[in-house]
Amino acid sequence: MIYGYARVSTATQGRDGNSLEDQVAALEKYGCQTIIKEAFTGKTMDRPKFLQLLENLREGDTLVVCKLDRFARTAIDGVQTVRELFERGVRVHILNMGLVENTLTGNLILTVMLAFAEYMGVTPLIETNGILASSLKMSQFMQMIKSENSGVLWDINHTVRYFDETPEFTLRNIGKYIKHVHVKDSVKADGKIKYMLTGYGDLPIKD
Repeated sequence: MIYGYARVSTATQGRDGNSLEDQVAALEKYGCQTIIKEAFTGKTMDRPKFLQLLENLREGDTLVVCKLDRFARTAIDGVQTVRELFERGVRVHILNMGLVENTLTGNLILTVMLAFAEYMGVTPLIETNGILASSLKMSQFMQMIKSENSGVLWDINHTVRYFDETPEFTLRNIGKYIKHVHVKDSVKADGKIKYMLTGYGDLPIKD
């Protein structure tokens, strides 16, 4: 599914192609199947429709916006949102920048965004999720982006459940990149993962 998102404020509406009509026209031309329109006024920056859209997006979907600032309060906020969607397998097409997906070009665009975040003095963390729950794929990705200021958020549950990795195997591949660890316990029954209190599942946490 291709989703488009258009947003305006009373302060910028109608300037530099930012009007709701201009955005919708661009999104329709792209071929968006569903277009979400939102506006805020005065001092409020709440984006309930966009937050709902984020929840609805699934792996394989594409989110299209005209510019990064259409859904982000700040550039850093935008980079973080794009990174999270990338990890979920959702493609993000920012029409004035390019398509962010798991391809060479998409990774390049994400690399530029990460470089900007580095310039701004923040440390983006790439979570082991989706295809990047494979420590081999994550290692390749980290080597490709070559950003000393970025790191890996290791979710133990994902590497074990999705790719049957042992902690030793994961650490051997991406140990030098890990900046933070999520410890979640779980059990797997009938092909489904059920989260448990730490110590009550069967993940090799003590390892």
